[in-house]
Amino acid sequence: MYGFWENKYINTYYYSNVIDNILTGDVELIGFISDFFNDNYEFLKPFQKFSALHQFIQYIIFRFLYEDMTNHDEKVFELFKIDGKLPRLYAERLLDEYGIGYSFDEFEETAPINYLKIERYHDDLMLAGYLEELCEKISHEVFYILFNNRDLLIRFNQIVADHVTGLDGGFFDEEHDCNLGNLFKSPGMLKRVAIPNWCKEAVYFREKGRCCLCGTDITALLRSNNKRHFDHMVPLFYGGINDVSNIQLLCAICNLKKGRKDIETSNFYFKWYE
Repeated sequence: MYGFWENKYINTYYYSNVIDNILTGDVELIGFISDFFNDNYEFLKPFQKFSALHQFIQYIIFRFLYEDMTNHDEKVFELFKIDGKLPRLYAERLLDEYGIGYSFDEFEETAPINYLKIERYHDDLMLAGYLEELCEKISHEVFYILFNNRDLLIRFNQIVADHVTGLDGGFFDEEHDCNLGNLFKSPGMLKRVAIPNWCKEAVYFREKGRCCLCGTDITALLRSNNKRHFDHMVPLFYGGINDVSNIQLLCAICNLKKGRKDIETSNFYFKWYE
């Protein structure tokens, strides 16, 4: 069924909390932001379904998952040295849960077992793309939670905008894919791109058909003359990007008040029921 998928919720809230802390400016975690943007410009491409936020989430998951995997498997191997029984490794369980599957036995069937072989298994998980696939699957689950948090979305997009404002299309013409340079209207400012229907539908669904600033009904069920205005939270003028994570739904009045150069959203949401 279209749009219907299984959410495992394995460590999903853990990673969601980590990402929230990073975007809040935790001094112990802020280095992950600069690492993500280091020579990475994929997030500039307009309205990718695997959005800029997806990409950031996947990167953070990979960094933390790899560290957790290493720490867990070091402890597991110490237990193995005591009783000779090797419990399931960290990645084995997750790969099974997400239907990917690649066990340590499949990788290394010969005895004796030593930690060097476990490290080689870790390396193979990366080289063969198993960890990337796993992190991508988990990233969709984390995105499902974080996409509803407009405060987090605007924090993320303000950080992205800080990087965009330091870029010039000419830099890409000389050093990188020239198509990236064509995305810029002027230094530090991307061109406006038509918002695709799938993006509008996602934002409309998140806002439950209401203006996220004043709560006006825009579903046309109550009033047919209320038009939908899809607005960049962080305007392109300030380095905002064309990304589903940077779009919100407004009514005509709020969109006119906000203007094209204001950064504004709200933390008001509609309850599921009264």
